[in-house]
Amino acid sequence: MISPPIEEPWGYSGKFKDLDGHVWEILWDPKFKEYVRHDFGAVRPYLYGHLDLPEFVKHTFGAVELERIGDEKGFHIESKIGDSVVVMETGEFPPNVTPTRASIYVYVEDVDAAYKRALECGATSLAEPEDKPYDERSAGVQDTFGNTWWISTFKKRV
Repeated sequence: MISPPIEEPWGYSGKFKDLDGHVWEILWDPKFKEYVRHDFGAVRPYLYGHLDLPEFVKHTFGAVELERIGDEKGFHIESKIGDSVVVMETGEFPPNVTPTRASIYVYVEDVDAAYKRALECGATSLAEPEDKPYDERSAGVQDTFGNTWWISTFKKRV
């Protein structure tokens, strides 16, 4: 520990050094849960897609739906994947909105299984699962709307 947690005007902070010598500063704002929807994930991917996008995310990554607003024309959906939240807009889009494609990097427990599930949902393969020199096993797919999903598992160093 470099400095123990101390109270600041905006919250709390503390510093420590990990085993590799990296210095980390942990910041905590006690009001965080007051202004962040669903109490976690200050930064969230915002995806556009077809009506099948939420099912793709659920089937491929085991996402848990937190919220769904809309009707048969389209939905605003927030789903939790691991410790993160993904926001999705699906279906018909307002005339002043140009849906963009995104590239998302998702860590999963089993890359091969997630890759297979993605293909079952109609995704197109971009890269089959393989071990990478940066200690990850990774694969890539593109969903039916054109969003790119990089699926990876960190292989702990021995």
